[in-house]
Amino acid sequence: MVQNSGALKELIKISGTVSGLKENLRFRIGNRPAYTIHITPNLENGDVVTAVGYGAGEFCVCALRNETTKLVYSASEPAAHVDVLGLIGGIIMLPFLIGLVILWGVWKNYKIQVGSRDFGRAVNRLMNSA
Repeated sequence: MVQNSGALKELIKISGTVSGLKENLRFRIGNRPAYTIHITPNLENGDVVTAVGYGAGEFCVCALRNETTKLVYSASEPAAHVDVLGLIGGIIMLPFLIGLVILWGVWKNYKIQVGSRDFGRAVNRLMNSA
């Protein structure tokens, strides 16, 4: 289980042959419907793939390895950073109380970035596991 955007998502790994390809966004892996929103893979019907993602019904692909062409489309692992200008502005505005709101926004943005980075790392770790 991994937390991303406040929701817990159980990551799973599936393998199979691509069929029913529609503009590289919607397709089937084996007999399971899948779609991509995080990556744009170059696929053809009949390619054998291994994918990592989530979803009980329709499978949302976060990372994909095309076993036919040996290409890997992986999730990004963005570096988390603090918004320095927001931090400075929040500190300057503290006497007016709006600084608390600004500092809260800076902290919340940082937490979202950390969650996104950790999600990408978990996806890539599962993709690279045996």
